[in-house]
Amino acid sequence: MDIVYYIMPLSDLTDWVSIGVDLVVGLMIGGVLAYFIPKRLNDSRSLKDFYISEIRDVKVEFNELCKQISIGKMNAVVMKETFKQLSIRLNDIQYSVNNHLKLDLNIVSFIESTQGFITSADEINEQYESKYLILASATKRELVKRQELFNRNVLSAIARINDVG
Repeated sequence: MDIVYYIMPLSDLTDWVSIGVDLVVGLMIGGVLAYFIPKRLNDSRSLKDFYISEIRDVKVEFNELCKQISIGKMNAVVMKETFKQLSIRLNDIQYSVNNHLKLDLNIVSFIESTQGFITSADEINEQYESKYLILASATKRELVKRQELFNRNVLSAIARINDVG
């Protein structure tokens, strides 16, 4: 009887210790999951939002450039420099997105092809020194087509960025 008398409290003590350890471990795991997982998801969302915002800004600037060219409010020198700056900016964004999010975006090529098209247009060469460029109707239509293509590809790029896990 004496042995049972000592064993019984020991088994109660180990049960309590086991419950205590389970509680501490459970709280630690819960704390880690509650803090680190949302933080990681939030950091990832913030990075995606940053990239999307930068790409949208370039889209807005590109569309404004196309508008200014189409309505004859741009000269050749400013136009070429603006295209160059947009290409540089979008190339940097694209490189960073591809590197950090492991994507293979190539939307800068649409700006570069539009720049090549516009700068090789006859009107540009004939009016290079003019205060404002006046485009032929056919050139304006092609510019609009290229602008639409760029915008569609930007939207696709944004969707791909959002889909990254």
